[in-house]
Amino acid sequence: MNLTVGFVATWMDEQNNAGGGAFQYAKRLITALAEHTSINLVAIVSENKIGGTFSHLADCESFKQIPLTDPDAILHL
Repeated sequence: MNLTVGFVATWMDEQNNAGGGAFQYAKRLITALAEHTSINLVAIVSENKIGGTFSHLADCESFKQIPLTDPDAILHL
């Protein structure tokens, strides 16, 4: 059984805060964990931000995005 780690990423918006240090740190941390570990990662995002910030991880099997508006998906991880 692999470890699953969730991140609340509803605040992450490339248009409004991509230049900020917290945004860059969080994006790189999530990317490194997805690409270089066996940890299952879940990013809870705003519904209109599915894809966007994490589109580069679309083919990564250990990463998934769940919209905040879908609490059932969060409960069944």
